[in-house]
Amino acid sequence: MYLLIAWNLCGCQSESQDNARSVCLLQDPPNQCGEFCLSVLEPLLGHISKHQEQWNTSDALQLNDTQAKLDRIQTKLDWQAISLGDTLKKVLTQDFQDKLTRMEAHQTDIQKSMGSQLEVQINLEKQQKSLAETFKSIVPENFAEMLGKIKEEQTSIQETVKKIPLDVEEKLGRVQDQQTSLGAQLEDQKSHLEALRKTIPENFEERLTALQENIKKIPEGLEGRLERLENNQKDMQKKMEAQQIRLMNTLTKIYAKVYWPKFERIGSSLFFIDRKNAYSWLTAVNTCREMDGFIASIKDQEELDAIKAKLGGEHFWLGINDRDSIGVYISHASGEKAPFLKWKSGEPNHGESDERCVELVNGEMNDEPCSKEKFLICQTNFDL
Repeated sequence: MYLLIAWNLCGCQSESQDNARSVCLLQDPPNQCGEFCLSVLEPLLGHISKHQEQWNTSDALQLNDTQAKLDRIQTKLDWQAISLGDTLKKVLTQDFQDKLTRMEAHQTDIQKSMGSQLEVQINLEKQQKSLAETFKSIVPENFAEMLGKIKEEQTSIQETVKKIPLDVEEKLGRVQDQQTSLGAQLEDQKSHLEALRKTIPENFEERLTALQENIKKIPEGLEGRLERLENNQKDMQKKMEAQQIRLMNTLTKIYAKVYWPKFERIGSSLFFIDRKNAYSWLTAVNTCREMDGFIASIKDQEELDAIKAKLGGEHFWLGINDRDSIGVYISHASGEKAPFLKWKSGEPNHGESDERCVELVNGEMNDEPCSKEKFLICQTNFDL
C-alpha cells in the first residue's frame, strides 16, 4: 500500500520535470526517479522501515490472538458438539427405550387380550359342544317320527271337533230346563222347612234362657274343688310310690340277707370283704363265684371312696386284669374294659413278667403277679 502511494508520488513529480515521460517505472529507482524521487520517498521509506517490525509484531500478535480466539471457539464448538451429541444420544436412547418399553407393554397387553379372547373362544366352543351334546341327549332320536305322530293326532282332533253334533244348543236348553226344575224343588224344600220352624214351641227361647240361668247357679268353686281333688290324688300317688320304694328296699335287704348273708351294703352295692384268708387271684375268682358273686370291679370314684373306708391299709384283689393283652385292662365280671381305674403313682409298670392282675391298697390300684396271695373283695350283681 505504501509502495503504491510512493509510486504515485514519484510518477507525478517525474511528469512535471520531464514532459517527455508519462510514467515513472520503479524498476531502477536511482536511474529512473532521480534524486527528487529518492528525497521524497526517503522519509516514507524510513518510516516504513522503522515501523515495519512493529507492524509485523502487531500483526503476529493479532494473528496469534485471533488464532487463540478461533481455537477457543473451536474448543467450545467441539465441547458443545460432544455435549450435544451426548445429550442427543441420551435423549434418543431414553426416548427410544421408553418407546420400546411402551411398545413391549402394548404388545404384552395385546398378547394377553388375544389370550383372553382365545380362552373365551375356546370356552364358547366347549359350551357349544356341551349344548350340542345336551341337546342330543334331550331330544330323542325318533323326534321327527314323534312330531309326525303329533301332527296326525292334531288332525284327528280337528276331525273329531268337526263331528260334534250340531244340536248343542238343544242340549243346553235341556240343561237349563233341568236347572229350573231343581230350583222349583229347592223352593218346595224351603217351604217345608218353614213349616217345621213354625212347629217349634214359641217359648223355646225363654226355656233356653232359663236353662242358662240354672247353669250359672252351679257353685263357682267347683273348679277349685276339682283342682284340690286332683292335687290330693297326686299326693296320694307320691306317698304310695314312696311306700312302694321303701317296701322294695326292705324286701331287697331281706333278699340279700337270705341269699348273701355274708355281704354288706356299701354304697349302692353288696360287697363281701374277707380279711382273714389270703388267696391267689384265680382262687379269689373261684371263691367269689362259689358265693354267687364275682370278684369286685370298682365302677366309679364314689364307690371307691365308699369301699376305701372299709379296707384300711391291707392289700385286696380286684377283678381287673390284662392277662389277655398287656396294657388292656378288663373287668372279669363283664368281660369288657374296666369302667374305672385309679393307679398308684408310677403304676402300672409290669415290674415282673407276670404282673397282670390288679390289687387295691389305700384306695389306689397296682399291678401285681397273679400268683401272689392277697385278701378278697367279692361283689354281687344285685344293686340296691
